[in-house]
Amino acid sequence: MRAPIDSVGLLLLVVGVGSLQFMLDNGNDHDWFASPMILTLGLIAVVALVFLVVWELTAKHPVVDLSLFGRRNFAVGVTALSLGMLAFFGINVVFPLWLQTTLGYTATWAGLATAPVGILAFIVSPFIGRNIQRLELRAVVTFAFLVFAFTSFWFATFNSSASYASLVLPRFIMGIAIACFFIPLNQIFLSGLRPDQIAGASGLANFCRTLASSVSTAITVTLWQHRGEFHHASLTEYVTQASPAATAYTQKLSMIGIQGKPSLAVVDQVLNREALTLAVNDVFWGCAILFLALIPILWFAKPPFGNAGGAGAH
Repeated sequence: MRAPIDSVGLLLLVVGVGSLQFMLDNGNDHDWFASPMILTLGLIAVVALVFLVVWELTAKHPVVDLSLFGRRNFAVGVTALSLGMLAFFGINVVFPLWLQTTLGYTATWAGLATAPVGILAFIVSPFIGRNIQRLELRAVVTFAFLVFAFTSFWFATFNSSASYASLVLPRFIMGIAIACFFIPLNQIFLSGLRPDQIAGASGLANFCRTLASSVSTAITVTLWQHRGEFHHASLTEYVTQASPAATAYTQKLSMIGIQGKPSLAVVDQVLNREALTLAVNDVFWGCAILFLALIPILWFAKPPFGNAGGAGAH
């Protein structure tokens, strides 16, 4: 006998998540809450999602089983997965964006600079999968977060003259963390659940991960642009006639026939490039700190992390 459809919960879910997604996708283009449309969508999303939580906690057949968050391993695992995905996806968004808009990479070359992250992930994943029962999964995910943090700090050291080879290397190393991130965390948040809870738990975890990716895009792109404006304003303060570096640069431009407004345009272009590079470094720093902050949370998960419904349920 099929369980009745939770039509109220489904409606609240569609309205809440739909409004939130549209707000995240278009907020940056409309100056966020300065726009009446974005503000309205945000209020609708908050109201719908609050009512969704209240409804789902009391419904007999909830469309989203929020009671799963009452289980320690599920709550810890999904929190680490979602926030880790927020930082990881943020890096994957701003890195190629920076390459194309600031360093002049084509879409193809930006993709080639980003792609090496999958090489070690492809090689290591089968090993993690085969030995999942033998590994201390919290230690494996801790290693992943440390690698993510290390490579993020590494990215934060690059300037606008970084070579293609220097940019590719940390992306390549980051790949080993991917295999140590997704597979063990899936095992952690599914451990201890009954077989009839697995489908709902997997769906809820995937939903949280997808939502974190959307939020990550909105946050990191907005942060990058705002920090770029801040750094541009700070750097502009040093472009004065009293600055030897600025004077020397404008003199070099005049020697090749660039004077007056064209000279100022070139200087502004250089300042913008350096400002956006400093801004992307800020984003990488933020992501690295988030990865490190997730490590203590991860260790609140309680072993054993056996097969769902099997060893982990005892």
